[in-house]
Amino acid sequence: MEIKSDIKLTGENWDKLSKRYLGKVFDTMWGLFVICLSLGIMYDKQMEDVSEEDYEPLNIPRIMFNRYDRLMKYFYQSAVLTSSNIGYCENDRLYLAFSDDYTEMDLNEDERDLLKKDVTKEALNFDKDGKIAFLRKFANYGANLLVETIDVSMIQSLVNIKNLLVDSFNEITPELKKMKIIEDIIEE
Repeated sequence: MEIKSDIKLTGENWDKLSKRYLGKVFDTMWGLFVICLSLGIMYDKQMEDVSEEDYEPLNIPRIMFNRYDRLMKYFYQSAVLTSSNIGYCENDRLYLAFSDDYTEMDLNEDERDLLKKDVTKEALNFDKDGKIAFLRKFANYGANLLVETIDVSMIQSLVNIKNLLVDSFNEITPELKKMKIIEDIIEE
């Protein structure tokens, strides 16, 4: 999943997080982005990009994404296969998740046809840059969650981060409990 341009993160949440945690808890914006992306995917929630003139956009160099290509591919595949935020069918999701593993030259004509069988035009035309925007929306939601951990005391902020991560992992945050109840009702 190679990208050609730097990633810009904008808005009050990213500004607050970078001022509070960058250089103290997270060495780079990359580390902050990854934890926020993980949270967004775990909660299966996205937030649109915010372009606010009051805040300087924060950049993550494309080299970081390309250096951690396998990790980003894993995040993308996990999100595209499981998210309820996209309306693709199973064939579309499988195509989007795994079609980058093969180039057109690797496959003969029959294999290319089989790979694209029953895949919608929308999925076939999915823009590669759209993958980063798709992931960035999950990260925006994670940033929204993580900004709530900020406290005047750095020690308390760290405790709040730990509690958010542990509670999220154990699915005991109010939001995840509500999502679990809804899942249980749907399954009945």
